[in-house]
Amino acid sequence: MSDIIMASLGLASFDVTVQPHLCTSRSGKEVSVTEGELNTPLPRVCPECGGRMDRHDRHAVCVQGLPVLGRIHLLRVWVSRCRCRRCGHVESQKAGFVAQGHRITRRLERLIGLELACGHTLKQVAWKYNVHPSVVKDIDRRRLERRFKDRRPHRCRYLAVDEFLLHRGHRYATVFLDLESGDVLWCCEGKDMGAVERFARYVGKRWLDGLEAVAMDMNASYDSAFRALCPHVKVCYDFFHLVKLGNDCMVSRLRRRRQRELLEGGDQAGYRLYKSCRFIVLSRPETIRKRDRQAHEENLLLRGRILAGSIPRNTRLRREDRCLRLERLLEENGALYRCYLLVDQLRGAFTSRDTRDPQLLRERFQAWLRLARHSGVPEALAFADTVERHLEGIIDAIVLGLSTGRLEGTNNMIKTTRRCAYGFRDTQYFFYKIYENSRKPTQNWLSHKILI
Repeated sequence: MSDIIMASLGLASFDVTVQPHLCTSRSGKEVSVTEGELNTPLPRVCPECGGRMDRHDRHAVCVQGLPVLGRIHLLRVWVSRCRCRRCGHVESQKAGFVAQGHRITRRLERLIGLELACGHTLKQVAWKYNVHPSVVKDIDRRRLERRFKDRRPHRCRYLAVDEFLLHRGHRYATVFLDLESGDVLWCCEGKDMGAVERFARYVGKRWLDGLEAVAMDMNASYDSAFRALCPHVKVCYDFFHLVKLGNDCMVSRLRRRRQRELLEGGDQAGYRLYKSCRFIVLSRPETIRKRDRQAHEENLLLRGRILAGSIPRNTRLRREDRCLRLERLLEENGALYRCYLLVDQLRGAFTSRDTRDPQLLRERFQAWLRLARHSGVPEALAFADTVERHLEGIIDAIVLGLSTGRLEGTNNMIKTTRRCAYGFRDTQYFFYKIYENSRKPTQNWLSHKILI
């Protein structure tokens, strides 16, 4: 029986003296206990002074091993100690199967590391193997440190940078992502120029020389830092953030200004019209038509159920007049109509893939800038100045086909990681988890009918 236990549980230098038996722990759980002693040799010479060592005493140590038949398995190991005659130094027997710093076996430590590498949370692994969460966290942190602490980032051509929420209270961190592989290269606290400077010191000048372009939103701190540290790198601005900025700077601000004017003038009907049209003016026409079509189909089903008597007659129907409300709104306000068309034309300049010629793209945006300035709307004039300042980065993004879409998906992964753990107090450990989750391979599942 002792040979079977030693072979299956990976217990080296352990001789079983009492066969496994059931006991009740302090918490009331039924556990399996195996007693034994170490067969490693005792030290004869003191490592401190070179004196002779004598057997001093013998004590029992409880070590948790792999579960046996679904029960917690404890090893009661008897360890002998020796004491130096000359200096009094005490030395104990060494148990090679015990994990460093914890009263668990190395085999259990390795199994916990595999569970954590598969994406299970600390609490799930702690409940499954009845190990304290602090022990599981220490195992996971040491595993991640061995993998990422001294690892240098690989070379990449296209980089993406963005900030994400680190803690409450407006504490942010910056993430640097390789757009080609999707790996998170580095994370650090802060979202200013200092974050980019620390990244530059981390990767080194030779690494930055191989970088061709970096994608970002219109963050002035990141932009200035990259232009100062590596002028040869092309700064590309993301399409989604530019269109969102156009909606916010032109359509939303104009709608709020007109809404305040109607409220101050006492026109409650016009105020309510502008108050309830935020989604309509910020959506694309095809999106509005799709929503109206879905609402019409749902209303047909609701009317049939009302006639059948399965639901009450006062059931509220869905609104299916979004297109009519948008037409009425744009007819009443010419400035809003011009801003709405400018945003749609700006979106079309990005989505059209008929050319990648920088000169032709520059001419198209110059024509768009003339239209924006000719509109005479104050919000459109301010946004046109912003587009003109970032025009070269916008053109580079279209020519290279770069965006921060992959980075936005990584930000969603970061939020999910933080929510699954109910937050992280250890910032560096949080960064290690981000590095690992960004490198998980994609599993191509086969049908259950295909065996070979």
